[in-house]
Order: sequence, then structure tokens, then C-alpha cells
Amino acid sequence: MESSNPDYHTFILKGNRKVSILLIHGFLSFPGEMKRLAIKLNENGFTCLSVQLPGHFPPDNVNMRLYTFEDWVKEIEVSYNKLIECSSAVIVCGASMGGNLAIQLASQYNVCGLITICTPLSPNFSRFPFTLLLNPIIFFLSKLKIEIRRSVRSHLPCVPEEFRSLADTTSYHVPISIFSEVIKIIQRSSSNIRSIKCPLIVIQAKSDELVPARLAKEIVNNALSEEKELVYLDKSGHAALFDYQHELIEEKILQFAIKLDKKISL
Repeated sequence: MESSNPDYHTFILKGNRKVSILLIHGFLSFPGEMKRLAIKLNENGFTCLSVQLPGHFPPDNVNMRLYTFEDWVKEIEVSYNKLIECSSAVIVCGASMGGNLAIQLASQYNVCGLITICTPLSPNFSRFPFTLLLNPIIFFLSKLKIEIRRSVRSHLPCVPEEFRSLADTTSYHVPISIFSEVIKIIQRSSSNIRSIKCPLIVIQAKSDELVPARLAKEIVNNALSEEKELVYLDKSGHAALFDYQHELIEEKILQFAIKLDKKISL
């Protein structure tokens, strides 16, 4: 039975600017993660589409084992094509693993801008005892799941109450096979970042529990973009869109979008 809560599902907010924005949530998250950002952008005239990745939240989450990273890529390609039909250009923005998917899309399509938020290029194994490294992929992604679920429903200062209840009431049956799919898209984006030429903003929390802050420099240094910026957040963790500096993130992205929209309009 499909959930009636709109924050679980793909949503679009229509604007009147020439540039539109595709928003991609992270692993085990949901389109509502990007809602506050989407509203901010839409209030300033931008059409925003926040896509639901297959296998994330009801009813798909009970069948997550049926999906691969290629299904996630296909879904964002469909969303991109919907936006390009009603606008002159598209900016793609992704949080955490959504940033890896954004890099993949930007390497294959002519997007006018790319934004990543706390996006990994490689797993961080340093948090685990040596004896657990017999299967590092599983342990890394188990950590990822625990941290995101716990952060969203507990101590973060800027989580809307309805999102806390979503995290509290949602049960995931995460198959081992899906872990390798996350690793595949991280590896794919680590290679494809070298083909990125569009304007780029990389946003990274210095206190990220999952993604070492140094990896943000890898994204910036490997991209071929002439126009690129690295923004560090000194009061935020991995779930930065729900943390103290979410307004800074929203304003940075808004100004980036306005700048690109002006270029397109010339």
C-alpha cells in the first residue's frame, strides 16, 4: 500500500526562471530531505524537482533488494528529462550518495551546474577496529545507515518534527547486495568527476561523521570546471541539511543558481 505522505515521494515545485534544479536525496533518505531547500529556491522563482530513488521509503523500501545503482541512475535521468522539457538548463544537486548520483548525471548530460553536499569519493574505514575490516564494504555501509537514521530522529537542531516521525516509523530491510550498489556509484563517480566541466560547488561539513572533510578537496581538485568553489561548514555534521548551518547551505545554493540563471538569460 502506497504511503500518502508527500515527503516520501518525488515532488515538483514550479517556477518561472529559465534554469531548473534537480535535487537528489541520500542513501536511506527521502525526497523530503530536500524540501526546505526546494521551497527556498522556488520562492525565488526556480522550478525544483526532488526525486525519490527506487527502493527508498514506502512502499519500495521492503523491496530494496530488487534495485541496483543503475535503477537510481535511470530515475534521475527521467527526472532530468522532465525538467529540461520545461526549462532552458538544469542544475543538479545531491546530498551524500545523492551527490555521487549528481556527478554521474553531470558527466553524461549537459547540466549547467553541479552541487554536492557531504558526498564521499571513497569509504572511511578508519572508524572501525582492524578485525572488522574483513568485510569493509558491509561495515562502512552499516555505519552509514545507523548514523543517518539516528541523526534524523534525535539530536539535530533543525529537523522538522514530521521528518522525525518519518524516520521513527519507517523500517528498512537492507539486503547485503545493496551495499555493493552504493560502493559502485561511489567508485563510478570517483572516476567520472574527472570529466566534469560545468560550474561546481562542493559543500562539506568539517565534523562529518561519515565522510572525511579532505575528500571534498578531491572532488574540487579532480573536476575540470573553471568555476568551482569549496564551502566548509564548521558547525554541521553529515546530515547538514538538518543541522545548524542549513540556512547557509540554502543561501549558497540560491546565489549559485541565480548567477547561472543570469548567464542563461543573456
